[in-house]
Amino acid sequence: MMAPTPSLVRDFWSFMTERFETRVVDKRSARSMKLFGGLLAKLVSMDRDVFLLHRATTIGGTIYLPFQPGDDRSDWGLWEQMLLCVVEHDRVLQGEELGVIGYGLRRLTSLGRALLEAEACRCRLEMEWWRTGRVPDPVAIADRLRGDGVVDAHIALVAISLRRAAERIRAGVIHSRASAVAIEWLDTFAPHLRAATT
Repeated sequence: MMAPTPSLVRDFWSFMTERFETRVVDKRSARSMKLFGGLLAKLVSMDRDVFLLHRATTIGGTIYLPFQPGDDRSDWGLWEQMLLCVVEHDRVLQGEELGVIGYGLRRLTSLGRALLEAEACRCRLEMEWWRTGRVPDPVAIADRLRGDGVVDAHIALVAISLRRAAERIRAGVIHSRASAVAIEWLDTFAPHLRAATT
């Protein structure tokens, strides 16, 4: 299976940000993110450095990234950067549906965050299905929420939701609008990245 190139990753991010009218900001140097990271550490027990250096954050139409798209020297692999692009644009759509304040308030509770994460994780499953012809283990994907202030019972709910989504994905159902837009672009401009078995 071929790997994405840095220029393809940059083109993909450019397409998605133009299509969804978003912008990308370097999270590591954004003063607002440093302040927000300190607040989250107090409110939901999230490690400030993990938040700043290892997590993307989307607020409204702004996506704060701990890397530059297409940087192949980053800790984030190129395909992982493309996956994250889809996931964060799904968050933009969640924010549009709930409103910025409603979205922000929902993220402050374990259950609210879990429900939002279940939707975003579905994008990851959809994109991995397109790329590899396999759906990643839903339990392993849900377990990534540990350390994000989501309690075990809510992680279990995310795993159940993702198991159900995996069945639909294997049947060819793409639920997320962000995934559908991304897959359409990838089928046109990067079909070589897709598994031959799908």
